Amino acid sequence: SKGGASTFLAAVLLSSLAVVGIVSTYGIFNQTYDEPAHIAAGMQWLQYGTYLYEPLHPPLARVSVAVGPYLLGLRLHGERDMWQAGNDILYSQGRYFRNLAAARLGVIPFFLLAIWIVWTWTRRSHGSGAALAAVALFVSCPPVLANAGLATTDLPSAATIAAALLAFVFWLEGPTSRRGILLGVATSLAVLAKFSAIGFLPVCCAAIV
Repeated sequence: SKGGASTFLAAVLLSSLAVVGIVSTYGIFNQTYDEPAHIAAGMQWLQYGTYLYEPLHPPLARVSVAVGPYLLGLRLHGERDMWQAGNDILYSQGRYFRNLAAARLGVIPFFLLAIWIVWTWTRRSHGSGAALAAVALFVSCPPVLANAGLATTDLPSAATIAAALLAFVFWLEGPTSRRGILLGVATSLAVLAKFSAIGFLPVCCAAIV
């Protein structure tokens, strides 16, 4: 409908403004403690096909934040400590903020996925107007914006867990093979983003049931 199209365009505009706001902080805020470690672990997977620095977190989010630096030609140089390795990447070529921005851009796709989940889930339950309001609240929430601007695992985990839960709702409403595959893929991505999904998903699914 015309009203649905206009609310969708408004949601796209809000999302775009949020992304611009997030990206604008890349050259203002320096790294957090764990960003270099995540970048180094992801770079190890991209560069060598190994994942030996640390098993605390799975590779999906880490690889995502390492893609940007990797495309810039930045590489590991045999460092044994992943924090040192990550810092070496960030300070490479004397382009600290450029390298940090390249890493942080890897979280933006997950931020957009989270917005799409908020829009889709709310629209299915309460209509386009409510979906627009939900998106507006989501993209103006300080913790969401803050984590979307960091090369860490938190926002990717939030987005993929939400995606898995929405896929679970789809499957409950109509348990077809296609929806079962969607649920399997979404759940796998959530676990690949952060192991805490293993604890969150069963509890949330039980609550939904």
